[in-house]
Amino acid sequence: MHLLYGDKDKNIDLNHEMSKIFSAKPCFIINDITAAGYRYLNTEMETFCILTISSGVGGKIFYRGEALLDKEGMAGEVGHIYYRGKYNQLICDCGEYGHIGSMASGRGIEQLARCIIDQEEIKNTYFSSVLLQEQELTTYTIVKAIKEKDPLALFILGEAVKPIVDIINTLIFTIVPLYNFLKNKITYKALSGV
Repeated sequence: MHLLYGDKDKNIDLNHEMSKIFSAKPCFIINDITAAGYRYLNTEMETFCILTISSGVGGKIFYRGEALLDKEGMAGEVGHIYYRGKYNQLICDCGEYGHIGSMASGRGIEQLARCIIDQEEIKNTYFSSVLLQEQELTTYTIVKAIKEKDPLALFILGEAVKPIVDIINTLIFTIVPLYNFLKNKITYKALSGV
């Protein structure tokens, strides 16, 4: 495992180190959304997709009780999908422009709010918004304004939700048919002995 911060040339066998601390228990290193998916995994629901919106936007697909991952454990980083909406000039934490996370994550909504508020027609339309009075726009001030039903804050939330809705629709219209295809193909193979 490589360090994300600090001396990046130093490799740490984190699994070994954790096994020493928790000697009676096996240790597995997985990302947070994969762990959350395993939390919700049960006999009634073996195939599903789980999404999270926090500092970033992530997701995992579980198929027949297993997370679909590549050999490095990566998959479902939907926050890094390029979004062709009108806010594609916003920069993602990874350094790329126009990713879903740059406008729809916790940090992204701050950027999105600043971008929207900088538009002159917005200032004229929402001149009484509490957000226009704020010295610093943060996720907390935006959430507070949303709870107060501030029209500008609700508009910003609506703009932030659009990429999330689009990615959910994309998952539904691609993953569900793929799942059904695979399920039927596997059933066919089992029945035909192929």
